Amino acid sequence: MSNGDLEKARKTFRGHGYTVVILGLVSLLFISGASEKLVAATVVGIGFCVVTGIWLVVRPAVRIGVAAGVSLTVLGILDMLLALETGAGLAIVAPLIDWGYAVVVFVGCRRYARALAG
Repeated sequence: MSNGDLEKARKTFRGHGYTVVILGLVSLLFISGASEKLVAATVVGIGFCVVTGIWLVVRPAVRIGVAAGVSLTVLGILDMLLALETGAGLAIVAPLIDWGYAVVVFVGCRRYARALAG
């Protein structure tokens, strides 16, 4: 694999990090009206998404990508609980987006690992 192809794969992988951060922050829209415990858990989940997303942007690595994918998966569960607890109709879409993009991140990890292996 040429250096150009590897750099393209790295940029794509970094882009996943930006998206993880954005999806994490979007969850802030759904916490109003939720119980204190669920808000606290969601804020921790959002923090995990932001940290792993930024970490992926700064230092793209497969292990960090897996952590970012896991953070989105967990945040999807928390978003589902928020949607159920608050009854916000459109909030049910948030976990589906989180889980769908977690799959994209996991596939991106595999592609990036292959690019690194040459």
